[in-house]
Amino acid sequence: MLTQAQPNFPLAPNTDLVVMWDDGDHDSLSLLQHGLQKALVSFGVPAVHRARTSSTRLFARALGKAEMIRPLFPRGNRKSLTVLSWASDARMFPDSYWREPVPWIFDCWEPQFAKWERLLRRHRVATAFFSSKTATKHFSRRIPQLKSYWIPEACDPTLFTWQKPLTSRAIAVLELGRKWSRIHERIRGPLERAGVRHVHSGPGDGKALFPEVSAMYEALGDTAVMICYPRSVTHPESAGAVETLTQRYLEAIGSGCLAMGKAPAELVELFGFDPVLRLSDEDPAEHLLSVLRDLARHQEHVDRARARLLEVGTFSARAKEMLGLLAGE
Repeated sequence: MLTQAQPNFPLAPNTDLVVMWDDGDHDSLSLLQHGLQKALVSFGVPAVHRARTSSTRLFARALGKAEMIRPLFPRGNRKSLTVLSWASDARMFPDSYWREPVPWIFDCWEPQFAKWERLLRRHRVATAFFSSKTATKHFSRRIPQLKSYWIPEACDPTLFTWQKPLTSRAIAVLELGRKWSRIHERIRGPLERAGVRHVHSGPGDGKALFPEVSAMYEALGDTAVMICYPRSVTHPESAGAVETLTQRYLEAIGSGCLAMGKAPAELVELFGFDPVLRLSDEDPAEHLLSVLRDLARHQEHVDRARARLLEVGTFSARAKEMLGLLAGE
């Protein structure tokens, strides 16, 4: 089903651009694609709705693994914007058979570069947006005819609860999702002995800390310090040479937490300053405790970071940049 709208941006004559709209349920990761979809529609891009039931997802994944999702019919100037991750083209089914995909690619890690390259060549992609600057440069070299643009990850700030000042937050330290074991093991004991509320998943239990996305965002809004490290630090075997901005940073900053750990260079470039307080490698526990003893001192920094996120970290900003780049081609 096509939601009609009158595009309010200039494109090449006779260009038929749509955005692929996933009508399935949305978890914290698929919010990335849904947020961009909503932003593009707000700029007048028509949406093609696809009901992603569990059976259609499985079918599309099977076709993708068999490399059977590919151009089959003349595409003309028909283009579709879609969000892809983990070197899978399942989300492009079935429209890539007759539309030229214009993907926004995230979770594009070095060990999967060869698979991504096959996907891009198979679909004869002419323009691609990458959330990783390293990936953008890599595919610009590998596929010279591909127009590759860096478009970093983004968020929907309306989802966050940010109003509580740092000094009023019940969770002192939160480690959400990936942990860097080297740091985790050095802070866990000292924080526990100091009576600090330190929330984190258990060792290798594989369970989500929060049952629903709304509960996660509620907890973030009640967290003073959130530990954040790039995947290239916590899991270098899966990231390879890719150090990139991911959702956890945006969620922490947007929720008014003090992000501590290490910022990827992309985040510093995007913001124009480092919004992450670098956590000491020598004595991370004492550093955390000293920050917790004087949280009020860091409130101005947290507020500045959140204000900057509202300027440069939203899906609306990403959609506007994408459409501007496409209009300039």
